[in-house]
Order: sequence, then C-alpha cells, then structure tokens
Amino acid sequence: MTILTILDSSWWRKLLSLAIIALSSTRASAQVIAGRVVDERSRSPLRGLTVTLLGDSAQEISKATTDTLGVFYVSATAAGTYRLRFSLDTTTSAESPPIELAADGYVEREFVVPPLARVYLESEVTQVQTLPQGPVPRYPADLRQQNIEGGVVAQFVVDSTGRVVRGSFRVVYSTNMLFTDAVRAVIYDMRFRPAEIRGRKVNQLVQQPFTFGLAR
Repeated sequence: MTILTILDSSWWRKLLSLAIIALSSTRASAQVIAGRVVDERSRSPLRGLTVTLLGDSAQEISKATTDTLGVFYVSATAAGTYRLRFSLDTTTSAESPPIELAADGYVEREFVVPPLARVYLESEVTQVQTLPQGPVPRYPADLRQQNIEGGVVAQFVVDSTGRVVRGSFRVVYSTNMLFTDAVRAVIYDMRFRPAEIRGRKVNQLVQQPFTFGLAR
C-alpha cells in the first residue's frame, strides 16, 4: 500500500523547525525527515504510530513515534533515497513513496495515510492460497552454477483483493541474500486467494516458505 504525500506550510512546520534545530545542535552531520501524519478520510492527526526510516533493501535506519499532533522526525547518517513505514502494529502498515535526502539537509512534509485495516492471523481466517498463475522466484544464476540450495521463509500481508501489501514483506529466515532478493523481486506480483471470515474477504498475515532446490 503506497500512501500519498503533500507539502504543507501551516503552523506545524514551525514546530518541526524547532525540533530540527535541536537535533542539529547535537549532531554535526545529519539528514532529517520531519513531518505530520494525518488520516486520509478525516484529516485528523494520527498519534502513536511507529515511523520507521527505511534504506536500501528495506533496511531499518531509525524509528520514531508520532506525538499527539501527529508530528515526528527521523534522522539518517548519509544522503540517499529513503522510504517511511507507518505502522499501527506489527502487521498493519503503510509505506511512503521514495524520499530524497541531501547531505546535511532535511525534508518537511505532511503524510496522508489511508485507513490501516486490521490484519488477521492464520488461526482466525480461511487459509490464504497462492494462485497457480502467479510468478515464482527465479533461481539465482550464481548459486545454481555453484550447486547451492537453500530457502527463504517470508512474512507478508495479503489484502482482501489477494495482493501483497506494499511494505509488508519481511524475512523470517534465509540461507542466502540472493535467495531473499529473488523472492523480493516477485512477491508484489504474486496473486493469492484472499482469506475470509464468514464470507467476508479480509487482510491476513501470511508466513510462507520458498525452497530453492536443484534436480539431482
């Protein structure tokens, strides 16, 4: 799920500027993203959300929690392209589009987040199943040539339409980073039969193994 971002020039920017000045005074070199998170429907501030700064390969750089005004700021130690993940709990989240951070710079934005629907566990719903026409991870050529086998156990959220929610992919276990990259490359193109509760399609947290084996 990708969230919308809009620039804002209201009073809260002054509050963010004060926070940024305080942060800069304690760190000689810092890249900062500051913002306010609001609900897409009501435009009311969302407090208590966990905001995670994500780098390359969804690496977690830093975290913050939105205050009563929905305001937060997170920092990085280098310039680059980042994303923000807004989490309600361990299974419910939304992710921002890419954000460019310059050296010793900062970005101020208001983030409009769609409703974060509840995500159900496998024990609460009908089992999610992979549709047969969905893509499968490609065996990494380097590992195939070296006759290296292995696997990945991935965790992600499948929404009520059978698609994997953007930003929900997590690695529970992996024998090799190249296997992880192969799964990540196709996971958001895979299609599932969505879980149901009493005939109503719902979001479900899925944990699925992907095995990479060679024919003997």
